[in-house]
Amino acid sequence: GKKGKGKGKGKGKVKRPTGPDLPRTRLSTEKASGEVVEWKGKYGWIRPAKAVDHAMAGKHKGKLYIHSQDLISADELKP
Repeated sequence: GKKGKGKGKGKGKVKRPTGPDLPRTRLSTEKASGEVVEWKGKYGWIRPAKAVDHAMAGKHKGKLYIHSQDLISADELKP
């Protein structure tokens, strides 16, 4: 076989935050509305009713990421 295959895999790696644990910046103190265009169980994408003025706003065709942890009065959303 191959000598040393898989040796030390995953050791010493620092686990970086993902999804809902990534740092986020609130863009406005105003409430926003929009349409849920996709829901994948614990996260999804919202198309805001009003375009967001942000350098990264076009990254996902204008859709905004939302996780179930972000929801205040619900556990999930439906498109």
